[in-house]
Amino acid sequence: MSKNLLPLFASLTHGVYVVGVSAGGRNNAFTAAWVMQSSFDPPMLALSINPAHSSYGLLKAGGCFTVSVLGKGQKELALLLQRFHL
Repeated sequence: MSKNLLPLFASLTHGVYVVGVSAGGRNNAFTAAWVMQSSFDPPMLALSINPAHSSYGLLKAGGCFTVSVLGKGQKELALLLQRFHL
C-alpha cells in the first residue's frame, strides 16, 4: 500500500461518514456509521448500503464512492443529510 494512504486509513474512526456516489451526471450522498478497511494492497474500504436506498443504483452504476469523515462539530450536516436523503 502507498505510504500516502496510511494516514487516511488511520483516520477511519467510529463516527459518522458522508458517502458520495455518482453516475450518469447524477450525484447523491448518504450518511453511514460504519466504514471499514478491507484490504491494504490494494487499498480498499467496505461499507453497507440498503438496496432500496436511492444511492444504491448510483453506486452500482458508477462503481466507486467517496468517504468524508465528519468532525464533532458537523452533527447538523449529518442530520440534514439524513432528513433530506441527499
